[in-house]
Amino acid sequence: MLVMEVLESLGYKVQKSDIRTGQDFLTINQPAQAIISNPPFSLADEFITHALSQSPIVCMLLRATFWQAQKRNEFFKANSPAYILPLTWRPDFEKKGSPCMEFAWTVWLPDDNITKYVPLNKLKNINALNQKTFIQ
Repeated sequence: MLVMEVLESLGYKVQKSDIRTGQDFLTINQPAQAIISNPPFSLADEFITHALSQSPIVCMLLRATFWQAQKRNEFFKANSPAYILPLTWRPDFEKKGSPCMEFAWTVWLPDDNITKYVPLNKLKNINALNQKTFIQ
């Protein structure tokens, strides 16, 4: 189950955008309560900047090494996230088995720019999720 499907099942209104469907996130100017994205790697900086201009809560699924680049040092200082949440497994997005890339969620919250690093464990049963899981 995708994040947006989980949120919809909990009663949240979800607006989706995807360049493949003609909706380019970088051109959408519509404030939102929260923005969750898996941005294209080459545009991640732009996605983060745009998302932060549209919402107080932003969650981006990034390469685990995203913040290790020297060129992002100043960007990190200017846009310090509340959380970096590395996945303790490698998601197989393409269903081809044995993915080699590691990912981490980076989360920005209002008035919280002290970055916490918390590894996430893979859920064995996504259907067991409840609203409390998302707001802890």
